[in-house]
Amino acid sequence: MRFDSGKFSKITGKLKKKIETYGQDLDDLPPSAKFVYKMLQYEGEQLTQKELIELTSLPDRTVRYALQLLVKKDIIDKRKSLRDIRQDLYSLKF
Repeated sequence: MRFDSGKFSKITGKLKKKIETYGQDLDDLPPSAKFVYKMLQYEGEQLTQKELIELTSLPDRTVRYALQLLVKKDIIDKRKSLRDIRQDLYSLKF
């Protein structure tokens, strides 16, 4: 795929802006929320709250609060699991 220089700079500009926006949003969060975000980033898939608790070794209340903050800031997505409707799946917005 080839882009002309104007279209390429427009696309890279949008990506840089999105990265800067997410970086600023993460600066305002507590370390636990940043850690949960990084775990979602490293795993690269949808995880349940229980899986995040196991991966991070953080208390369940801390993980719940971190997920609540990340969803509120619109940094991650929260969806219902199709396998178990009682559980929510969390994933990055990208």
